[in-house]
Parts: sequence; C-alpha cells; structure tokens
Amino acid sequence: MRLMVLVAALAAFAGPAFAGEWREIGNSDEYILGVDQSQIRRTGNLATVWAIQSSREGYRVTRMEVDCRNETLTSLTYTEFNNGGGVVMSDHRRGRTEIVYPDSTGATLMKAGCEADTFFSSARHQTPSAFHRMAVSRLSAE
Repeated sequence: MRLMVLVAALAAFAGPAFAGEWREIGNSDEYILGVDQSQIRRTGNLATVWAIQSSREGYRVTRMEVDCRNETLTSLTYTEFNNGGGVVMSDHRRGRTEIVYPDSTGATLMKAGCEADTFFSSARHQTPSAFHRMAVSRLSAE
C-alpha cells in the first residue's frame, strides 16, 4: 500500500513536466534546447523552468531555478532518457549554482524564465518525446 502511494505521488510530481507547451529556445550542431512554457513559475526574482536538451543520442529533462536578479542557474532535478524514452539516469539533488554568461545557452534559458511573457514565438510540442522527435529529425537533416 505504501508503495502504491509513493508511486502515485511520484507520478503526480513528474506529470506536469511531461505534458505541456514545450518550445524551442536555442540550438547548436549537437543539440536543441527547449522549455515548457506552461510550467514556468515566477516568484519575485526567482523563476522555475522545466528545460529539455535533446541530441541525436537522447534527451535530458531538467528543472532549473533561475535567479533573475543575480543572473544564476541552479539545477533542481534532472532525468536523462534514451531515444526510446527509457530512463538512463536521474538525479534529484540540488546542483551547484552557476553564473550565467552573456550570449550563452544559460542566458537564453534565463531570459525564457525571467521574461516568459514576451519571449516565446516558436512552435509548441505537447511532450518531451514529441520535442525530441522534432529535434532528432532536424539534427539528422543537417
């Protein structure tokens, strides 16, 4: 019984990150970066953002804390998936706070979290796996 309650609680926690409005915010030759616009939460100078980094090999979904005033990012939790959607690894410990450098992917992620009302113009994808399929298709075409 306790196990069923734990599984239900974990499913409720993970659910919002996997159904939403995933939008591309940046890319390179190796990956495409996106965020779930529907899950951005802003309280004062802090924002929380679910981000996805998708490559040809798989993808990583990360919950980030963005400090808009001090221009820092902190990983709160992440899970890495293979191309089939299977979990490769997961870490739910708070990561080290990192400084955001100008013109970096971190700067783009910070802008998405801190300026969400005016930032987005890209197409939406309902799930991380749909976002990943789009990313692999584009990366493979290059």
